[in-house]
Amino acid sequence: MALARLIDGEVSTEPSRVELNTHRDRILIKLEGPQSLNIRMMLRGHEGAHVCDGSRFLEPVQVSGSACGCPPTWGQRRAASRGGQGPKPEITVRFRLVEALGIGCFDLVSSSWALIEDIEAARASLSASDWPAKACLSIDRSVFTTAEGVEVIIRRPKMRLLNPISRFLISV
Repeated sequence: MALARLIDGEVSTEPSRVELNTHRDRILIKLEGPQSLNIRMMLRGHEGAHVCDGSRFLEPVQVSGSACGCPPTWGQRRAASRGGQGPKPEITVRFRLVEALGIGCFDLVSSSWALIEDIEAARASLSASDWPAKACLSIDRSVFTTAEGVEVIIRRPKMRLLNPISRFLISV
């Protein structure tokens, strides 16, 4: 399949979605604007779901917009989540592949705490501009050895804005 060659990976399809798995360390993407970047916080439990943006409820409709009670900083929110007392991030990045803008939009869905800072910075930059932007999605790879001598590899998604997309490219 041409898409698999384009991303240097595999493409799997289901009735309502296409999943891309690339072997590349990074891909260039086009973001349409701040609406392309979404951070929701989710905690599912026996009493239902806590769905917020970190400060205000997003769901259910009855409480949408009211204060959610989460701690004020991402570090505190992460600590609460690790202790089972707070929601985890549910991040969605909607993008087009720069190498194939015409094939449609894709979503990167992640629960990585490390990606939140990148998303917030990109969203602020895109909000200040009226233009789409090119960005780089990459995987940050860290390797360490435990006290027992076991090598551990951690992979975290990263995103960095590169530049606004010119009017010329938008018409393509």
